[in-house]
Amino acid sequence: MTLFKNKIDTWAYVHIPKTGGTTIKNLLKEVDGNLSLPNHSPITSINNKDIFTFTFVRNPFTRFMSLYYHECRKVKDTIQLKRFVENVTDNFFLYMPQSYYINEDKANLSFIGKYESFINDLNFILNEFNIQQTIPHLNRNPIYDKHPNLDSDKYYTQILSQEKWVVEWIRERYKDDFKIFNYGMDLPR
Repeated sequence: MTLFKNKIDTWAYVHIPKTGGTTIKNLLKEVDGNLSLPNHSPITSINNKDIFTFTFVRNPFTRFMSLYYHECRKVKDTIQLKRFVENVTDNFFLYMPQSYYINEDKANLSFIGKYESFINDLNFILNEFNIQQTIPHLNRNPIYDKHPNLDSDKYYTQILSQEKWVVEWIRERYKDDFKIFNYGMDLPR
């Protein structure tokens, strides 16, 4: 996680991996006086409780599948989903529940954007900071080069529906995320 804030303490952004954070951080660089706090700085390191603090979250099913495909791209090969799940470690920051990044307390945040309504929620943030920019899609999955109209939620659901044990594993591992961020426990449709 990266905690990204401006030097005059008017806002801070908690970057949770695989929720559009590369795009968000790139846009926030347009605002004068930004700084990135050391990696893994907790949200509690923000001393001023009056600043606008925000994050973005994602459905735990699609976030996990995005993490899976991210790893496949890194190793330039397909990894068996079973092997990938078996190798997920509890303490590697990429695989931590999203609730970990906010210390399991939404009260620490002024705004929680959702990946599923990314453009609208990010436009809200950009308007708050008077940033007038087109929203790029950075760190995007190269599968969209071959299939530009791909609905990733449906694609991930199709794969997960064939791997019921993975669905149960995700439900258990990320149960707090489903609850805290109001996501249903059913696969996205």
